[in-house]
Amino acid sequence: MDPVRGGAGGVAVPPVVCRFDEGLSPHVGEVRKLHARWCERHGIYPSAAVGELFTAMDIGDLACRMHPGGNAGDLALLADWSAWLLLRDDRWDAGEYLVEWERLAERDRVYLRLMRSGRTGEEPGSRRDGTRQDGLYTGLEDLCARLRRRAADNGLPDPVSAGFLTTMGTFFRGSVRQAFLQRRREVPDLKEYLELRRVTGGLDILTHVRAATDGFSLAGDALSGADARRLTLAADNICCWHNDLVSLNKELAGGEVNNLALVLVGDPASPCQTVEEGVEAVVGMIYSEQDEFARLGELLRRRGGPHARTTAWYVKMLEERISGIISWQDRCSRYQVERLQGERYGSP
Repeated sequence: MDPVRGGAGGVAVPPVVCRFDEGLSPHVGEVRKLHARWCERHGIYPSAAVGELFTAMDIGDLACRMHPGGNAGDLALLADWSAWLLLRDDRWDAGEYLVEWERLAERDRVYLRLMRSGRTGEEPGSRRDGTRQDGLYTGLEDLCARLRRRAADNGLPDPVSAGFLTTMGTFFRGSVRQAFLQRRREVPDLKEYLELRRVTGGLDILTHVRAATDGFSLAGDALSGADARRLTLAADNICCWHNDLVSLNKELAGGEVNNLALVLVGDPASPCQTVEEGVEAVVGMIYSEQDEFARLGELLRRRGGPHARTTAWYVKMLEERISGIISWQDRCSRYQVERLQGERYGSP
C-alpha cells in the first residue's frame, strides 16, 4: 500500500489502518469467472468502455474479501448484487438533464415493481414494455430469483420482503437526492450528508443478501436493539467515509460535491478550513468509529441470550465487510483519477 495517495496536483490522503483481519476467499478465480458470465449474459454494461472499467474494478475480488468463508455460488451472488448497485448508482451520476432523470426515476419504479411481483426469473426479460432491453432489469430479475432460491434452501421465508423493498426504496431516493445536489453543485450540510452517504452506500442491501445466503433471518428482535443499530451505523460510516477518502482526488477532478471532506470544509460548525484539514478530520472520524464498533461488537458478543448465534454472525459479517471493503477500495481502479476522469458510467 502506498503511504500516501494523491499524485501531483492532488490532495495527499493517508491510508487508514483497518483493525480487523484481512481475508480473501480461495474461490476468487472461480467467482471472477462466474461474475463475468453473469454480466455478459444479461448485457449489464451500457457500453464496452463501462464494461472495461468495471472489469478492472474486479468486483469478484470485492465479494471474496467481504465474505472470505463463503462458497463460490454465494460469492458470485454477492458480487452480482454489488455490481448491480454500483451500475444503477452510476447511471444516476451520469444523468445531466431533467428528461433523463424522469426516465431514470421511472426505471427505479419498474425495479421496485419487479421486486414486489415475486417473479421467479425463469424467463428473464419476457416483458413487452421495453424492460427486456435494460440489462439492469433482467439482471435484477435474476438476482431476486437466485436470492429467493438460496433462502428457500436455508429454510427461510422470501427474503425480498417488505423490509428489503423499503431498504431499496431508501437507496433509490437517496441517490436521486445526491444526484440533484451534484447537478446544482450544491454541497449538502453535514447532517443531511451523513444520512445520505449511509443509505447510498447500499450496504444494508448487501446485508439482506448475506442473511439469505448464510441462513439467518433479519426479522425479530435479535438486531433491533440500540446497540445493534449503532454497530450497524459505525460499520456503514467506516466503509462509506473510507470511500470518500480514496475517491477524493477523482471527485475533485470531476467537480463532485458529495464527499465528506468537502462537506466538512463547508460546514459552519466545522473547524476545517481546507480540504487537507477535511481529510485529516475524516481519518480521525473513521478511527473513532472503528473504536466504537469494536466496543459494541464485544459487548454484543458477551451478551448471550436466545439471539446469541444471530448476533455473533452479524458482528462477524460486519467485521468482514469493513475489512473487505477497505482492502478492496485501496486497490480499486475505480478511484484512480487517470483512469476515470471524464468517464460516463451509464446512460438512461
